[in-house]
Amino acid sequence: MVFILLAYAGGIMVAFLFLNAGLVPVGGLVFILVLILTVAKGSDKTLLRPFLLVFLLGCFYFYLYSANADPFTAFDGKQVTITGEVISVQKPYEDYYKLELSAETYYFEGRIVSINEKMLVNLKGALDYVDAEDSGFRLSSNADLAGRHIQIRGIVDRPPPAKNPRLFDYKLYLKTRNINTILESKTWQCTLSSEKVHTITNGLSRYKFALLEKLSSNMSLETFGLMAGILFGDKNFIGDDIYQAFQKNGTSHILLL
Repeated sequence: MVFILLAYAGGIMVAFLFLNAGLVPVGGLVFILVLILTVAKGSDKTLLRPFLLVFLLGCFYFYLYSANADPFTAFDGKQVTITGEVISVQKPYEDYYKLELSAETYYFEGRIVSINEKMLVNLKGALDYVDAEDSGFRLSSNADLAGRHIQIRGIVDRPPPAKNPRLFDYKLYLKTRNINTILESKTWQCTLSSEKVHTITNGLSRYKFALLEKLSSNMSLETFGLMAGILFGDKNFIGDDIYQAFQKNGTSHILLL
């Protein structure tokens, strides 16, 4: 399993480097090497052949993934209306939320287009301003957002890549989570469906926030922030000094979803 993982990850990494450099896809080169090894004689190819084949598979996966058209490429700075399901909710500050949204349609300049995209929504404002199709429905908590079908109007904000070498590349980080687009919105620009709700996602979200509340009431602020990062990948409660310590010893990945 380790052998397969290393070969597959190596193919993805090399394809990523070659794609960014604008060079000829490395997959063709690897394919030629596989053919040479197939007809070559007098060498031990028991491990090398499978390694190159899995490596090639990783290359092809990356190129197929990169070839997927992004529907919001030309919408940077423009206002669109998105409908979809809220996957997860984070609340880093008071009256400020980060939603992961599975977008199903977008409305722009009189056109409604069906899509299947994952987006990050920066939502500002109090939950009291969130509208609902049913006038009598109100969210019980921020955890109640997860799993619900929502319509959001906001401004498309394409994440920029790192401007200097070796700096944190936020655009690449979001891409590893299959997110290409950020939507900046306000709570009063949202309309919730009171009936369409994914009960499993909603229930897990409620359990998560209930557990976080119990942890915060029984731990010091420092310990709570660390546990929230390890258990749920939520680093919003972790102090800068602790997070930098994890970065220095190469273990910061355990604090990120």
